[in-house]
Parts: sequence; structure tokens; C-alpha cells
Amino acid sequence: NYAGTIQLSRGCCAFCTWDALTLGMMWLLQKLAGVAFGNYGLGIILLVVLVRLAMHPLTKKGQVSAAKMQKLGPEVQKLKEKYADDKETLNKEMMRFYKTQGATPLLGCLPMLIQMPIWIALWTSINATVELRHAALLPVWITDLAAPDGLIPFGRPISIYITELTQFNLLPLLLTVAMIFQMKLSPSMAQPSAGGATDQQKQQKMMMYMMPIMMLFIFYKAPSGLTLYIMTSMSASVAEQYIIRKQLRAKEALQAAQETTVMLPGKASRSSRPKKPKGPNWVKRG
Repeated sequence: NYAGTIQLSRGCCAFCTWDALTLGMMWLLQKLAGVAFGNYGLGIILLVVLVRLAMHPLTKKGQVSAAKMQKLGPEVQKLKEKYADDKETLNKEMMRFYKTQGATPLLGCLPMLIQMPIWIALWTSINATVELRHAALLPVWITDLAAPDGLIPFGRPISIYITELTQFNLLPLLLTVAMIFQMKLSPSMAQPSAGGATDQQKQQKMMMYMMPIMMLFIFYKAPSGLTLYIMTSMSASVAEQYIIRKQLRAKEALQAAQETTVMLPGKASRSSRPKKPKGPNWVKRG
């Protein structure tokens, strides 16, 4: 048995995940590739579909919680101003406030945290699975899932800072674009102010571009199979977030339309009652 001879503890990043998860990933990729007519690239895309479907309930809860926290932004800002000099009390009050409102700040991060062991297990399995060496997604692009996609080879190496590029890899760039869209769709807790952008808004705007750029550098030379999985997963997450938020807006609009104004018995106030028409001989008395 080939799987039994693999020493995963010596593999790249294997210490960050479990051997059982990596071996299970190798087995699942082989089965999905069999369903996809032996195409391991399509098998990785099918793996994304399975993971996104399994995590959809958690993703939806995270989106609902994030939308609720965005609405609570003004109240949170008041707490920050009230306890500006006492960080410990501020954290306790914010946690208490979120709990009373039924919002969970960390719920939106759980889908990505849960997928981290899957990413690492996939990376290890790609390095360990012989079948993925020189396995192609398309005849002219992503021809080796165990290596960078290498869309356009350079005539001579190009030196950028401390790294040297020998080819143009398109997949990491697509991953970066997908991550920017994902972060743009994420609700922001920072509230606009009359005096311009707050420090929190500036930090969020900086992170919106810094994180994708970091991902571009990290995954530029990564195996295309791993980059394909993360890029496809993030693209699916963007579509999923858009659909969920559209459903939430439709639900809120329906609830607003169903609200009715209750009329109390008795005469209305004089200001809201129509005035009686005045006759031709009417004179205002002093």
C-alpha cells in the first residue's frame, strides 16, 4: 500500500495538521478525480463544492451575525468613547453588549479558520501524491498541479526584491482579486464620521489591500493545485456572500412592508385634522 509508506511528518507543513486528515484528503482527491474522468484539477474543484456545501449553514450564520454587528456599530462606538481610558472594562462591556444582542464577533472568521487544516492537508497531500505530479487541469494551462501554473515563461529571470521570477503565474493573481472582492463584501464595523475617516476605517482600508498582496507573495510559487483550491473557494465564497446578503435585504424589506400603523380610538390631534371650509362672510375676530 503506497499510502502506508508515506512519512508525512517529514513533509512541508505536515506538523500543522493531522496525518489522518492528509491521508483522507489523498483518498478523497483520488475518488473525486475518478468522478471527474481522471482530471485531478476538476477533482479539486469538486472538493471545493463539497466543502462549501458542508459549511454553508455556518457561513450563513456568520453573515447574519456580521450584518447584525454592522447595525450595532453606533452603539459600539458610544461604548468606545465612554470607556476610552479603560480597555479592560471596554472589552467586558462590548462582550456583554454583543451577548445581549445575540451577535458573535468571531462567527464570521470560523469558516476560514476551519479550512486552514484543509489547506495545509491539501498542500501536504499534493507534495506526497505521485498522481498529482504533471497532472493537468487544461491542456495549455495548469499542466502540473504540483507546480506553479506558469502561464507565460520569461525569456530571462526577473529579480524583484529578494525573489527571482522565471514565469508569469496567473492563478495567484486571480486568488488576490477574489480575496479583494471577498473583503469588500465583508460588513465593516467602522462608522463614517463628519470629521473624515477614523483610524479604524483607515486600518480596515489598509488591510483590504495588504492582506491580498501578502497572499499574492505567499502563493505565487505555491503548487497550482493548492492555489486553485483557495482561489475557487474564495470565488465561491464571494458568490455565496452576495446571495446571502441579497436574501437578508429581501427579508428585511418584506418585514418592513408588513409593518402596519395602529390607529388609536378617539379624535385625532387638531393639527392632523382637516380644517372646515370657511364661508364667504367669514371674518377673523381679534
